[in-house]
Amino acid sequence: MTNGAVGQTVTSVDGPVLTVKFTDGAVEKKLIVGPNVPVQRLEVSDRNELKAGAAVASAAATKQPDGTFTAARIDVGRGDVVP
Repeated sequence: MTNGAVGQTVTSVDGPVLTVKFTDGAVEKKLIVGPNVPVQRLEVSDRNELKAGAAVASAAATKQPDGTFTAARIDVGRGDVVP
């Protein structure tokens, strides 16, 4: 998996090839997206998506004194999608 930083722009799409221009504008890369590569998007929801058995992911969760965790964001998969 490759994550891109905010500030990158897809400048063209030619079938499975994405041309990505990086923030400084000097570097441009062509990325081939294979047929088995999952493409996902994030969508704002609410806590009703948090159900038993749902796949979840969170970054930078902070452990509280009572043993629970607090996170600014939790990603929840829908259907068979794992975040």
